[in-house]
Amino acid sequence: MLNLIKRTAILLVIMLIYCLCVWKSFRMPEPVDASTFKIANIASISCSDTITTDLLFLQQSLKDKNIVLLGEDIHDNERAFSAKTRIIKYLHQKMGYSVLLFESPRFESEWHQNELDSNYFQKTLWEFWANSPSCKTLLDYIQQSQKSSKPIKTRGFDLQFLGNNNIKQYIELTDTYLQKKGSSLSHYPVTKKMIQNINSYRYWVFLQDDDFDSIQNEISSLVEMCHKPPFNNQDTVFANYFANFMNYARFNKMQWGSNERFQFRDSVMASYFSDMYTSIYAGEKVVVWLANLHALHDDTQYVENAKMNHFKTFGERLKEGYKDKVYTICFTSYCNVNKNNRVINKATPATFEYQMHQLNYRYAFVDFHNDTVNSDIPFRMRANQNLILNANWKKMCDGIFYIDTVMQNSHEYN
Repeated sequence: MLNLIKRTAILLVIMLIYCLCVWKSFRMPEPVDASTFKIANIASISCSDTITTDLLFLQQSLKDKNIVLLGEDIHDNERAFSAKTRIIKYLHQKMGYSVLLFESPRFESEWHQNELDSNYFQKTLWEFWANSPSCKTLLDYIQQSQKSSKPIKTRGFDLQFLGNNNIKQYIELTDTYLQKKGSSLSHYPVTKKMIQNINSYRYWVFLQDDDFDSIQNEISSLVEMCHKPPFNNQDTVFANYFANFMNYARFNKMQWGSNERFQFRDSVMASYFSDMYTSIYAGEKVVVWLANLHALHDDTQYVENAKMNHFKTFGERLKEGYKDKVYTICFTSYCNVNKNNRVINKATPATFEYQMHQLNYRYAFVDFHNDTVNSDIPFRMRANQNLILNANWKKMCDGIFYIDTVMQNSHEYN
C-alpha cells in the first residue's frame, strides 16, 4: 500500500512538472513596450487633406529608396486605403515617385492601359479596391497627374484574372487579335476552353496531364505567332497574356490555400514585377499597393507558427533582388468596426496594437528600419490578416502604420 502511495505521489509530481513546462511554453509573452519605439504621430489619414507636415518623416525613412511597398492587414480596410492614397500623393508630389503597381491582374491593366477613364479601376482592380471611395479619390488624382510633368503610370502584376463578367470580353479581345494575325481562336480549342472556364475552379482542378501537354503546345504556338514581325506593343501584351495561361493552369491545379499555391503565386508576381521594373520603368521610383501577407519578408521570423516559416513572399523576393532600395510599410490596427457599428476583433493586452491603443495613438508610424534602440526580439502583433502572431517583426517589415480603429468600405473615414 505504501509503495502504491509513493508511486502515485511521484506520478503526480511528474504530471505537475510537465503541466508547468507546457504552460510556460504556451503562456503569453511579456507585452512589448511600444513607447520605446521611434513613433511619428500622424495627424490625418484623409486623402483630401492638403497639409502634409506630419508626413515629413517619410523624407528620412525613404531616403535612397526606389521601391516602397504599401501593405494592408485586411482587404476591407477603408482607412488604410485612405492613408495609402494620402501617402502616394505625398510621394508623388514631394519625392518623385511616379509608378504605382497593384496586386491586381497584370493583363487587364495592360489591355486597358490607354483607357484612364472613371471606370479604369473597375476594369483593372479587384472589387474591394475598385469600389472603395478612397481609391476613387486616388484614381481622380492619377487622372489629374496626367497633365503634370511627371504623370503617374499604373499596372497590375498578379497572374490571376478578374474573370467575373469579363469572359465575353476576353474571348472577343483574343479573337480580334488573332484575326489580325491571320488566325482565329477556334484554331486553339484548349485555349478557348481555358478562357471560357476562367471562373471555374472545378475545371482547373481536374485538368489532366494530357490537357497540360495540349495547353503547352497551343501556348507555344500562340506566343511564337505574337513574336512574328512586324512586332509592336500589342504583340508584347498578348505574348505575355498567352504565356500566363501556363502559370495560371499550374496555379489552379494546386490545392486551395496550400503553401505551394501561395509560394507559386508570389514567385510569379515577383517575376512580373521585375520584368516591368527593368524593362518598362527602369530608373523610376515605384510604389507597390498590396496586402501585408505578400509584403512581409523573412517569414522564418515567426516564432510559433511553423507553417508560415516556409512561405517565401513577394516582399522577400524583392528584398533579395533589390536589397536596401526596398522599404516595406505594413498596416495594422487595434480593432475593427463592422457595418452595424459594432466594435469587433480587439487586440489582446499582450500585443503591440494594444500598447499603441493604451498610448492613445489614433494614427501613427513606427520606423523599425532606423530604430537603433530596441533589440531584435519577438513580440505579438496582428498585422497579418488580424492573426495575433509572435514574430521578430522588425526583420519582417521596415515600418508599421498604425490605425487604431478600422472601418469597412461603407464608413466615413476621416
